[in-house]
Amino acid sequence: MITRSIGAVFIPVREIISARAWYARLLEIAPIGEIAHGHLWRVPMVGETNLVLDSKAFVGPQDAKPIFYFKTANLKGAHDHCRALPVLALSAIRDDVFFTLKDLDGNPLMIADVI
Repeated sequence: MITRSIGAVFIPVREIISARAWYARLLEIAPIGEIAHGHLWRVPMVGETNLVLDSKAFVGPQDAKPIFYFKTANLKGAHDHCRALPVLALSAIRDDVFFTLKDLDGNPLMIADVI
């Protein structure tokens, strides 16, 4: 039977080493850990849902709209942090709740302060 639990969210990336470094900088963690099968890096996350960067057969970003959001309790601080990163796009804070950005491969990400 299928459970109501997400095991992992995959993000397509061009090059796994540079993507690992960028996401580590975004999340302020060390860019360490095994790169499985030469193309997968499981981002160390809090909670049970995994985030996996995958460079196998990259055909482009998942570029429609963000499919998840990173949580923050300090939206302005998070926005300032992202402004200092190399990003392809960074929105203003919207509705005092969230902002969006694009990673170096064009994948849309969201940062939100929601309950």
